[in-house]
Amino acid sequence: MEYNYLYDVASKPFIYNSNNEITFSVDSKIVAANDQPQGGSVKVTFQTNENMVETDRYILQLKFKEVVLAEKPLSFNKSMSNYTVDLKSNVTVANGGMLSVDLYKISQHFIDFYAANSSNIKIDDINTKMVMNWTSPKGEIIVIQKPSNSLQVDVSVDKTLYSPGDAVNYEVTVRDRKT
Repeated sequence: MEYNYLYDVASKPFIYNSNNEITFSVDSKIVAANDQPQGGSVKVTFQTNENMVETDRYILQLKFKEVVLAEKPLSFNKSMSNYTVDLKSNVTVANGGMLSVDLYKISQHFIDFYAANSSNIKIDDINTKMVMNWTSPKGEIIVIQKPSNSLQVDVSVDKTLYSPGDAVNYEVTVRDRKT
C-alpha cells in the first residue's frame, strides 16, 4: 500500500491513500503540555468517501513511543466531512516528545468473533490490548508535545512505617523539563 503525505499551507498534515475510505488530519502539529490549558489534547478531523463501510469499526490512538496514552473506538458514515474527535491524554509526558496519532481498522473477523462470543460486552468497549492482531493500520500522524512547565517532585523514604520519635531518612528529587 502506498501512502502520499500531503501538507497544506496551514501546516495541517494528513495522510491520503487513493484507495482509502478515510483521511484524517490534526488541528496542530504542536500540542501543549498536560499542565497547560488544553494540554495533552489533539483534535483529529476525519473525512470519509463513498467507499466507507458503515459497519466497520476503528480505533484511534494517541501514543508516546509504544505506550497508548489515549484511545477511542470509532465508526463512520459514508461521505462525512469535518468530523472532529478530541483525543485527550491524562498521562503527563513531563519532558515532552514525539507523539503519534494512529488510526486502525478492526477486521471483520474480529467483529464476527466478538459478536459470537461476547454477549455482555458492547463492541464500543473494545480496546487495543484485545485487538491489535486483528487490525490494519490506516494512517499515522506525528505530533510534538511541548515539555511541562511544572516541576516533578519525588520523595522517597527508607521505611514504609514509622513510630513516634523515629528518625526519618528521606530523599527528595526535583525535576523540571530540562532534567
